[in-house]
Amino acid sequence: AVDDHNLTVTRGRRTSVVNYAELTGVRWLHTASPQRVDFGLVLKTPRVKTVINCNSRASMPDQDALADAAAAALIAIELKRPDLELTVAPSPAFAWGIFACFAVPTLLGLLFGLMLIAEPGGLLYGVFGLLVGGLSLISAWSARPWRKPARYSLAEFAKRLAAPAEPG
Repeated sequence: AVDDHNLTVTRGRRTSVVNYAELTGVRWLHTASPQRVDFGLVLKTPRVKTVINCNSRASMPDQDALADAAAAALIAIELKRPDLELTVAPSPAFAWGIFACFAVPTLLGLLFGLMLIAEPGGLLYGVFGLLVGGLSLISAWSARPWRKPARYSLAEFAKRLAAPAEPG
């Protein structure tokens, strides 16, 4: 529900009220795994974080309802807080966790490879360690959490959500 001062989000039995003046950030989260894709709108205030989310396992009407609700929320926020921008990024904890999952094997693989490559009979193992470390480094770099997130105006992103999905 939208009024002049607040955005009210109800999910099941839980209701959150977000005051437009208290908003400090608006983020679209999008995380993918082989099993599913999670996506949603995160509204952050100094006191609380309100999340309106869904995943790819939900029915298409539910996914469409999320897109419509998020677009309506963004338009309402845009009218009251045109100074805010939307960022597209995973949560910082998730981003650092994924980075760590690849940074640790990078470090261990490279150290293992460098230690064994000079040992007699260790060339094959050393090359394998360097290969694992190098591939992990590529994945760690692509998951780096300090890169700048994409930024959109709230109205522009609301239009993206309201646009029909392209086939294929």
